[in-house]
Amino acid sequence: MKIRIVPEIVELKILYELEEPIPKGDLIEMLKDAGFEEFTEPEKIVIPGIGPLKRVSIAKKGNCVINYDKNVGSISVSGNDFENVYLTFREIKKIFEEKNLLDEVKKFEFHTRVKVQIGEKPESMLKIIAKAFGGQYLPESKMNRLNELFVTELQPFCIRLYPKSYENFIGDLRRKDDWIDIYMFPYIPNTRYLSVWIVFRNKQLEKVIDFASRVEEKIKEIVKVIADDAE
Repeated sequence: MKIRIVPEIVELKILYELEEPIPKGDLIEMLKDAGFEEFTEPEKIVIPGIGPLKRVSIAKKGNCVINYDKNVGSISVSGNDFENVYLTFREIKKIFEEKNLLDEVKKFEFHTRVKVQIGEKPESMLKIIAKAFGGQYLPESKMNRLNELFVTELQPFCIRLYPKSYENFIGDLRRKDDWIDIYMFPYIPNTRYLSVWIVFRNKQLEKVIDFASRVEEKIKEIVKVIADDAE
């Protein structure tokens, strides 16, 4: 089975205990000294229908952007290429280690969104996801009731997975230090592609970097499980 992965977002993030862990000006100067280019676009971006949003990008290097959201205490490297993001993040890590700026970190996070093509002439991912459930998302009696309610035969549209150990958790999942979230659904603009979104969070930096470095292979294995009979 030929699987092609097209990254749309790749991000590695440092999350601190406190807001504004490093003065913004100091962080920019530190990055400039290390060869990064300051981000000089307007501080506020106006999006039609939404209004002004404050830009969090502060520097860039190659195709990677450094983001600093002082209100939540996060610093991240983002881009659309796995290798470039990993290498740039390791540069940031080295700078921060030399300046003892990782002592108050609460956790680290890896986040990616990719578009996946399966085979040379892929089927609709709507069909493949439905097949993965054997055409049955809920017990038949419940599906029949929903079909009657909406006067049409319904099928699963997406697959979302999380650790079973959290099934009784009540609270803000964004605050969990040890977390993985895998979300798969048809790519909306073209259903021949599958969208895969993954979030992995942990207190240990090396665990997050190790997960990130192997995520492409993990995505391929996930897709093989979901679409094991696709051509």
